[in-house]
Amino acid sequence: EIKKGFLSLIPNKYFEMSLITLSEVDNIFGNYIRGNLLESLIIAIISIVGFYIIGFPPITALVIGLINGLTNAIPYVGPLIGLVIGLAVCIFKLIPPDYVPLFGIEASIIGVIIVAIFAQVLDNIAIKPTVIGKSVNLHPLVVILGVMAGSKMFGFIGLLAAIPVIAIIKVVIITLYKQLKGFNLLSEHLISINFKKTE
Repeated sequence: EIKKGFLSLIPNKYFEMSLITLSEVDNIFGNYIRGNLLESLIIAIISIVGFYIIGFPPITALVIGLINGLTNAIPYVGPLIGLVIGLAVCIFKLIPPDYVPLFGIEASIIGVIIVAIFAQVLDNIAIKPTVIGKSVNLHPLVVILGVMAGSKMFGFIGLLAAIPVIAIIKVVIITLYKQLKGFNLLSEHLISINFKKTE
């Protein structure tokens, strides 16, 4: 309804161009959501494997890893949830005493911390910039700098909104430029400006 209301305000001359631009924005936002889901899946897999290697039973590693992956999308708080659950398993000795780890490593607090740090470092340096960057067609460096700038300028909200906002601004500018050029609106506008200058 909001989309229809917005389009009803657009003059007929710019209607098709506005519709295409909104479609591109909708597409890039969908890609961003899918990118986040893929990132969470990768972190879940890394966490599951990591917890299993450090001595967690397969089911325990699976459950904690999935939680870690699902909550990873929440900045700051998300990664801590998986860490806290993993630490709780070790502190309260929830692993069956007769369980024999495949790699001969007994689950420990240090092991849980190492897995959590490894997953987050890998996520912030490689996974997030690459996966999210490709999903919204942004360079990984732009993703890193965008998140840093958004966090610095607007705090938590900026951290969440930085990448989709940058991606939307980029796609709006590119789409509008292409549409204006395609409909000869850009050239007409430039001609009128140059004509006024010569007068």
